Amino acid sequence: MRAQPALILAATFLFLRTGPVDAKAAYIPLPQKAAASDLIARVNVLSISPAPAGSRYRGIARVRIVASIKGLAKGKEVDLEFDNGLACPNVRYAKGEDCLIFAARLQNGHFETYNTYFGKYFYRDGKVLGWMAEDFRSRDSPWTTVVNQLQSQLADRKP
Repeated sequence: MRAQPALILAATFLFLRTGPVDAKAAYIPLPQKAAASDLIARVNVLSISPAPAGSRYRGIARVRIVASIKGLAKGKEVDLEFDNGLACPNVRYAKGEDCLIFAARLQNGHFETYNTYFGKYFYRDGKVLGWMAEDFRSRDSPWTTVVNQLQSQLADRKP
């Protein structure tokens, strides 16, 4: 039983010394995530390549915008840096994926997924998968309407 206080103290120390990258692991509600994102779009991952030396990420996904909600127009292709090398928080992409992303522009003109794995949602069979239930506690929530409209806007659009 004496090990528990030491374990709690060690966990607290690690939590207190986390940097901005680690802070992205905390779930950010949809309204805040949408406001802070430079790009919200359904994308198709065209290719994956290694990130250049000195990058804080390990990979670059070349993506084509299939449907744009905020930011760049449909048809544009951009580079999305990903995989920070940590088990958590992290986000990864694979060639051929169809997903909705919330992304922030980096200084080099590329993008990164905003809110790590909470900023990427798979898109299959006309549905955005994995929306967080906290955003939509009731059918009367204004964000339920937004998500329903988003689902409709993205439906029927093929990569």
